[in-house]
Amino acid sequence: MEIVIGAPPPVGAAKKNRKERLSEFIEAKTLGIRQPRKHFPSPPIGEKDRRSENHTSDPMGGRVLTLLIPDGYKVPNNIRKGDFRILMRFVHGR
Repeated sequence: MEIVIGAPPPVGAAKKNRKERLSEFIEAKTLGIRQPRKHFPSPPIGEKDRRSENHTSDPMGGRVLTLLIPDGYKVPNNIRKGDFRILMRFVHGR
């Protein structure tokens, strides 16, 4: 009979808990900032509307940020689906 107390974890890649991964902070660097796109209610007379069906316009008081996330593996793979809320906190650079 062998009694082992406090055995080491099994060998292999560590599994990340999905809840832990989604709740951690991700640091990013600002690459660019611009004003929102202008709103055009409809195309000019005689021209075809080239916007796609899922076209959404930018809010009038918004800003568009381009961010670089050095640890890209921390970003969820399905981020483009829009199922995530992104909360930002600005901290003055060190």
